[in-house]
Amino acid sequence: MRPALFTVLAVSGLCAMPAFGAEYAFSVTNRSQSAVVGITVRGGAIVDFKRIASGGTRDLVISLPDGNCATRLTIAFDDVDGFVMDYDACESGGIEVDN
Repeated sequence: MRPALFTVLAVSGLCAMPAFGAEYAFSVTNRSQSAVVGITVRGGAIVDFKRIASGGTRDLVISLPDGNCATRLTIAFDDVDGFVMDYDACESGGIEVDN
């Protein structure tokens, strides 16, 4: 691949990535009988996610692009189907999950 073409592709790839600029602290309380093994954030990310045991609470940080508060969270459990929920990081300081 020619160096000029590689540079264009690399820059194009960087432009497609979302810019995370805002971080919001929130807590997750797990009221289910199963461990929470993952949380995905539409258009964002969870910073340093760690498993949340049944009955446990963990403080997390959600990163979203600047100016975005509303997102959709997908909660995954270790032994049952997960679920999807809408979340507003500017209005809420946490969630309780139950399967």
